[in-house]
Amino acid sequence: MKKRWWALGAAALLMPVALVKPGKRRDLSDFTGKTYAHRGLHGPGVPENSLPAFRRAAQKGVGVELDVQLTRDGVPVVFHDKTLLRMCGVDQRVCDLSYEELKAYPLQGSSEIIPTFRQVLDVLGETPLICEIKTYRSHTDQTVCEKVKALLETYPGPSCVESFNPLTVEWFKKHWPEKVRGQLSMNFARDPAGQNPVVGFCLTHLLVNGLGRPDFIAYCHKDTGTAGFRLCRRLFHPAVFAWTTRGRSETERALKEFDAVIFEEKKPEP
Repeated sequence: MKKRWWALGAAALLMPVALVKPGKRRDLSDFTGKTYAHRGLHGPGVPENSLPAFRRAAQKGVGVELDVQLTRDGVPVVFHDKTLLRMCGVDQRVCDLSYEELKAYPLQGSSEIIPTFRQVLDVLGETPLICEIKTYRSHTDQTVCEKVKALLETYPGPSCVESFNPLTVEWFKKHWPEKVRGQLSMNFARDPAGQNPVVGFCLTHLLVNGLGRPDFIAYCHKDTGTAGFRLCRRLFHPAVFAWTTRGRSETERALKEFDAVIFEEKKPEP
């Protein structure tokens, strides 16, 4: 009986280790040691996730992080929020509108409209790219992954994908295993962000890594004290990307602790 309890105890201890294990370490030198402009180099008069914001980043020679989701008619567009309320002043979900309908709503009162992913890739040229995939239509609907894959296959610059949704990371493991993929996370106990508590706990502690076996972990730079992040990093030494720093001091601190940094607005000093 004692042996059985010992075996059960050992299994219980090893289970979290198996769950947080990322993918096998591979060469990520195309992505590490770099900084990435969060939703482009945006600021006054230049909305986030707009073509001018991405053009500025490409011209300044920094990488880009952006968000892709689908419209009602299946067009991959670059937009972060689930609804248009914050950026366009309209309480409508992006996934409920066709792309033609979206074009009627300018970004932050500017002359810019929500760009398609294809338009953004054309502007970026060969800029290093981190593509965050949003599955707002349904967490289990991975149609957006197929669309992103088709477009990134022709992109000449280095690109990788990431998502908070572990099913999305798993999709790329199965359908495009050579593409570098990352698991996004943060401390959801600090900011639930509408997550189911159980799902939030699993995401916080990277217990979802067993699904997608990510090549890197993209984690909120303020939340590195969580047990799952520390366990994963100490045992498996994955590449870790920081999001999102604001200001020189945060960026400089993150550059010492992380392999790559996603920063807000201004280009950090070297």
